[in-house]
Amino acid sequence: MGAHFEGAWTRDGRNLFNRAGPAPQVVFRFSLEKRERRTLYVAASGEDLNQENLALSPDESTLAFQVRHTMEKSASLMLVPADGGVPRTLLKIHSPDQFAYGAFAWLRDGQSLLAVRSRGDASEVWRVPVDGREPARLDYPKMMIRALRVSPDGTKIAFHSGQQQSELWVMEGIR
Repeated sequence: MGAHFEGAWTRDGRNLFNRAGPAPQVVFRFSLEKRERRTLYVAASGEDLNQENLALSPDESTLAFQVRHTMEKSASLMLVPADGGVPRTLLKIHSPDQFAYGAFAWLRDGQSLLAVRSRGDASEVWRVPVDGREPARLDYPKMMIRALRVSPDGTKIAFHSGQQQSELWVMEGIR
């Protein structure tokens, strides 16, 4: 069924979350034990799921993914229960802002995600609570940030900067 991407695994390796397409584009959970695929989200007309990142919450109950709305030139960071259920929009942004490819990740507490909003060559890192509280911009140097990942202990982040130079940045106090 079309293109497949890297996906996200449960810790026990029994389930894989991934996307498939091109039409219809879907987010699914595949159980290796049952050899069963369960569709969690079906893209509507004018929606694009072709982004690299799927992020499974630390307690493995919720999957985060991005949807681009091509007609309205916006993008949404979405959440869906990992066992299936009603998806919901966590954060929606409008052009010229965009989510850089794969630039969101769960924090260790499972109550917030870090999400990167980019415009041109600069990005902002935001803490986005899943309970509906307002997102908060974190103080971080202006640079391009892509493929954001949080370390398992929740104390470090790694990302691609989009630059040709090699650097190592440390972000502290994100708990």
